Amino acid sequence: MFELIYVSDRNMAVAASDFLLTRMAAISATDPDRKKGRRFRSGKEWSEDVWNIFEILKFSTESPTHSHTAYLVDSLIDSCSALKAWDAMTDLLLEETEEGQPSLLDDKFERTLIEIMCFALKHAAVGESPTGRISSKKTKAKDLKQVQDDRARLTTHFITTLPPVLTKFKQDVNKTGLLISVPQYFDVDIYTTNHKEEELDQLLDIIGELFAKYEDAVFLRNCAKSLESLEQEGTGIVNRVAMHKSGLIEAVTTRFHESLPVWMAGGSEAAVYEFESSVTRLVALFNFFDLTATAELWDDLMTVMRRGFDPESTMKRPLLRKILSCCNLFVMWRIQALRKHEGVAHPDADDCAIHMARLRELVGLLMPVLTVGQTASDTVFAVYHVLLDLLVLHPAPLSTAAEWEFDLKFELPSVDQQAIAEFVEFQVFTNVLPETTSPEARLTHVHRRRQVLTQFCRAFTCDVISSRFAELVLRHYLTTTGDYSDVIKEAVRKMMEVSKVHCAEAVAAALIALFTKNIRSHKRNSQEILEIREMAKKLALLFGTDNEKSRWAMGALHKYCVEFIREATDDRDLAKRVLFFDVLSEFTSKLRREDKARLVGRLNSLPNLLALNGDVVTPFFQYRNSLTSSGTDTDDPADKHRRGRRVNPVIPKHRAAALRLPTPTPDKDDVASVVASMASSVAGDAPDAEADEPGDIAADVSME
Repeated sequence: MFELIYVSDRNMAVAASDFLLTRMAAISATDPDRKKGRRFRSGKEWSEDVWNIFEILKFSTESPTHSHTAYLVDSLIDSCSALKAWDAMTDLLLEETEEGQPSLLDDKFERTLIEIMCFALKHAAVGESPTGRISSKKTKAKDLKQVQDDRARLTTHFITTLPPVLTKFKQDVNKTGLLISVPQYFDVDIYTTNHKEEELDQLLDIIGELFAKYEDAVFLRNCAKSLESLEQEGTGIVNRVAMHKSGLIEAVTTRFHESLPVWMAGGSEAAVYEFESSVTRLVALFNFFDLTATAELWDDLMTVMRRGFDPESTMKRPLLRKILSCCNLFVMWRIQALRKHEGVAHPDADDCAIHMARLRELVGLLMPVLTVGQTASDTVFAVYHVLLDLLVLHPAPLSTAAEWEFDLKFELPSVDQQAIAEFVEFQVFTNVLPETTSPEARLTHVHRRRQVLTQFCRAFTCDVISSRFAELVLRHYLTTTGDYSDVIKEAVRKMMEVSKVHCAEAVAAALIALFTKNIRSHKRNSQEILEIREMAKKLALLFGTDNEKSRWAMGALHKYCVEFIREATDDRDLAKRVLFFDVLSEFTSKLRREDKARLVGRLNSLPNLLALNGDVVTPFFQYRNSLTSSGTDTDDPADKHRRGRRVNPVIPKHRAAALRLPTPTPDKDDVASVVASMASSVAGDAPDAEADEPGDIAADVSME
């Protein structure tokens, strides 16, 4: 029952937590230690919250799922006041025991308490459940007010208690790594309203000290993020935080520039460590702060990049990936600054030219790394992601955009786009994992490949890679149902949001590529044709049921496919391509009536079709018949009121009289006389009526 606290459904987890709290209350009622009472060294008596925190710590450490602390906190926080008793938690963490006495909290309990406190603090300040927890609870106005009140209360408490807690645990990177994220949830205005500038200086000094002390990338990133959270525009403390930030950035960049020449010259291990350490800190700062003030940093980064990608280089790959990340972030910060162009009407043309020159330099250095035919390393995948990030940041602007925006457009050559598409196809679809791969390793590989595929789909949905290369992805829609079909389906949906015509052309190109690659015989019922038709049927469903919205897209698709058949080189090739009409027939229901008529005119201009064998040309005639068949357009607004009821043709009165049967019911022997009387009445002239043209009455008879 207790393990249900960790399930993904929040309602069930909260119910299980209520049961747990009831059980804890029943046990504590008979606990002799609680009846005796206990005090901290300061003389402060243990509150009920302190005892409850101890019980939660025991439950968490004894549970086999103790690593999911965020789920435990989310389950208990609404019904257990101890999880918001910040004073009780910090009292336990700061409590010092006398010499020779056992510690109040052992190392495991201390770490668990810090985890619970940090997750509870985040939940209180944000008001959101952790990732993966499913909740049906809707946020209301009173919930938002509660979050604001909790945030103000925790800020008021931790402004004074966080610096001593960090100081006590600063030798343990695991515990400090959680505590350093606490300022990210502060209401920083309270520093000014409560006159706590001295405590702010203490916190900033500790952050700077810890940033210089440890090498862990996640820890350094949390330090930089906390510093960014404190530096909020419009607050009274922004200048103090900015001053500490500037000092930290200057120290790191100076260290990087000074250690680079020694590292390039192949210095000692200490020199190598100094350089690698400065790069690690540079990446952490680059993620949150703009360090592009000087061109010297870019030149030094590119110097290291060129050496790293030299075929004879012995440079460590993790170090190269960090330098690559710095270059990527450098370009990102510059493009953001150029697009904002604060204080001026448009960015300086020279600044745009310098930026684009740097971008071309970086792309030219990275493109040769994407080779096909071998499993990519972590570095190659990092290069791929950086390349596509850069492309998405520099798309073609709209025709109505300002002139300066066209100066920031970067278009990758078609050859390079083809290279990226082939790299994706090989790494995601062609490079099959061996059967001996363990389930855990396979899951890791699939996750990485999904990231590669998602990045590529984002590129062609943003139109920075031509949509014609999307066919390399779309043609695998049916063959990768388990692992990647949801990604491909979402990509098609996004492409439609951008341009349905481009999406339709990509679908047509995918079907044509699949047809050209797999069709070996001229048999209509071959397995290959059936599979392609099945794929066409599924892709047609993605265009929805509103034919009016997809009208131009469907027209482009049919035109694209008919042109493919028209371009046959000889009769043999034409006989093979005619089979593609069977595939194209899956999309005829998406056409409007007037578009079908235009398409029939285009079909009549196809060459040499009548010279083919009758059986071979059958797909063409069936496709054309599907375009010329009678019926109303289901999306024609004029026909909607008639849908669902029978409409009889209107027949003139004189024709109705001619078609009316004689009143007496004839015997079987009088059938000939009845037919003769009908014929004579039809042939007779009706009074005051125009003569009917041949065939009119026959048409009315058939309609009736």
